[in-house]
Amino acid sequence: MFTAYGAGGIFGPFLAAWLMRDAGKIPYQALEGGNLVEKSFAAGDYKMAFVTAGILCILAAIASFAIRPPKSGA
Repeated sequence: MFTAYGAGGIFGPFLAAWLMRDAGKIPYQALEGGNLVEKSFAAGDYKMAFVTAGILCILAAIASFAIRPPKSGA
């Protein structure tokens, strides 16, 4: 169980960033070397990331009910 938490902690942010890759750009101004420069950063929502995580949770719940311990040979 803790291995899954660790894997989710490592791969979860990458999955969220990949799902948000088409996010909009928000412009802002910054000072660089005394000059005012126009820049932008990506922004979006996590809706698709939460939907994907929810689907994976449902699949995990189904798998936990479908997998049974092996029958003893005795």
